[in-house]
Amino acid sequence: MAGMEARGRLWLESPAGGVPPIFLPAGGQALVLGRGPLTQVTDRKCSRNQVELVADPETRTVAVKQLGVNPSTAGTQELKLGSEGSLGVGDTLYLVNGLYPLTLRWEEARVPESQPDTPPGTPPVAPTEEEEEEEKEGEEEDVAQRKKRMRKSSPGWESFEKLLVFTAPGVKARSKVAGFDLDGTLITTRSGKVFPTGPTDWRILYLEIPRKLRELDADGYKLVIFTNQMGIGRGKVSAEEFKAKVEAVLEKLGVPFQVLVATHAGLYRKPVIGMWDHLREQANEGVPISIGDSICSPPAGRPPHLNPPPHDPLAPYAQDTLGSWQRCVAMCETALKQGKRVVIDNTNPDPASRARYQGSWRGAPPSATRKQFKAPTLAEGFAELLEIPFRLQVEPQRERLYRQFSEG
Repeated sequence: MAGMEARGRLWLESPAGGVPPIFLPAGGQALVLGRGPLTQVTDRKCSRNQVELVADPETRTVAVKQLGVNPSTAGTQELKLGSEGSLGVGDTLYLVNGLYPLTLRWEEARVPESQPDTPPGTPPVAPTEEEEEEEKEGEEEDVAQRKKRMRKSSPGWESFEKLLVFTAPGVKARSKVAGFDLDGTLITTRSGKVFPTGPTDWRILYLEIPRKLRELDADGYKLVIFTNQMGIGRGKVSAEEFKAKVEAVLEKLGVPFQVLVATHAGLYRKPVIGMWDHLREQANEGVPISIGDSICSPPAGRPPHLNPPPHDPLAPYAQDTLGSWQRCVAMCETALKQGKRVVIDNTNPDPASRARYQGSWRGAPPSATRKQFKAPTLAEGFAELLEIPFRLQVEPQRERLYRQFSEG
């Protein structure tokens, strides 16, 4: 068909409610993934440069090279530092330690050459000449005037304990909600750095975002941003400068948004659902929100780490703290020779990892991920195996918060 072209793209898909699809560049160009805004992984066991991916659209495969210290998994192959693997369409990449899955997908589409519509997850496009000119003008703006302007924020801001809320002019209470993160979802840095260098280091992530937002607004959705900004609570980021940044972003997007900003750890900080509860209970003018009609990404998280009360004398050792299992074993042996009881804080999910401690300790290993876990047996050398059921004894509100991490 005249005026049409066929395209094929390889991209990585996260589970429902996760990050937007991550497009893999063609032409042999490498994409490095790890901890950061693109994956929204904050786990420090995941390196910022965890894996290097090189896509081959012709064979619809991706070569994976391990860069981080902790293992990644490509399909069924566990990768160690320096090793390589591959992904086919439908295979899943686990960024680190069997966590943070991204599944390889193929998309083939025909789009008008004159109106290419970049799919979600396409790497940020270079700034247009108009945007570059705007940036240059902004850099030339008098510094004193810029600071004076940033100290002033609109009256639409409200401050709650550990929460800032901005309601832009034109925002209406609606039963349908379209919720977004800010960094890495609606905007990215102009500098190309992972984190912004200042309040003006931002630009719209994808060219089609404003149009898509206008469509959602016209379809009756209330547009809401939920963002964690711990730097404000720690005094590393000026609240007034961040407010000015938010208002500048919304002006560029051109649609009315309500913005909820978690400034401290606690009930408001994602993945806890405090910001969502505030929107639903206080910030929507009493209009009930229909969850089925909302496209707000649900919070995701991991169960809190629960430790049993220690007995005295007790020597607790964590592999994460000591840095390696070799040091953990050595400290364990030293403590046992001193007559101490020892607890090893590590998953030790299989017989091979548990065998490192045989002859020096006896006890049931901590819990592990379901995928890696192989139940211990007496044949491994344990004197006794104990199964201790966990029973939650807290008030109903805290039980609800706990179960949002531990179920599903």
